[in-house]
Amino acid sequence: MLLSFVLAACGAGGAQTGDVANGENLFSGASPIAGGNAPVCADCHSIESGAMSTIGPNLSNIGNRAAATVAGQPATDYLRVAIVDPDAFLAGGFQEGIHPRDYGSVLTRPQLNDLIAYMLTLQSGQDS
Repeated sequence: MLLSFVLAACGAGGAQTGDVANGENLFSGASPIAGGNAPVCADCHSIESGAMSTIGPNLSNIGNRAAATVAGQPATDYLRVAIVDPDAFLAGGFQEGIHPRDYGSVLTRPQLNDLIAYMLTLQSGQDS
């Protein structure tokens, strides 16, 4: 039930696209999230193949992995939920309560779409 609400509230299911360059800037911190008050994705997630991420999972292959993580769920929907309701699907070895839970309220819909568009480009072919 919560998952359906999250997807509906975030506009999932439609043909939404985002700006990859803007998403990369949000991920890296070049463009601040919530006026600079929210943690930057790259602070916790590596996007380099084989690099260890100590706080969050390595995302170097998330563009490939996202579509296969939850059976029947499109990659965009999986990533949207993973960002706004991070404890819905926990990556192996990571515990709930670590990822910020307020991205659904601090990211605008276009920012969320941009971030997802960028993450879909991360296709190293290696899950680290």
